[in-house]
Amino acid sequence: MFYDWDIRLADYIESVRNRPFEWGKFDCLIFANEAVRVQTGKGFANDWMGRYDSPQSCYKHALGLLKANRWDNIVEAIDTRLTRLDSLMPHRGNIIGRQREDMSVTGISLGVAVSDQVAFVGHNGIEFSAPQEEDIFWLI
Repeated sequence: MFYDWDIRLADYIESVRNRPFEWGKFDCLIFANEAVRVQTGKGFANDWMGRYDSPQSCYKHALGLLKANRWDNIVEAIDTRLTRLDSLMPHRGNIIGRQREDMSVTGISLGVAVSDQVAFVGHNGIEFSAPQEEDIFWLI
């Protein structure tokens, strides 16, 4: 982890603040993976990136990854890469998983903790909200 990881993370969030969601170019996996990369120097899911540009092609890509690795769902897949944090409040920089059927083909949207808020990619840019009891947190 870089000594200035928190500044790098804040700079990254600011640089994408107004960037809207776009399948395969700026979606929740790309956002979360890049948040980890700016903090540590390496993304946690670099090898999961694929060529998709719609919910349908993203679903097909995700399903292929899950089947090839014998994972039941994306949460199980992330658990193989990151350590789960059992807490109601994530630490800044942690990855967040939130049930969001409206924004996700996998049933979960990925975000990152920033101060006492969590950030997710939204249709019009980054959306901030308070952590929710049902959120899943992974340590970085």
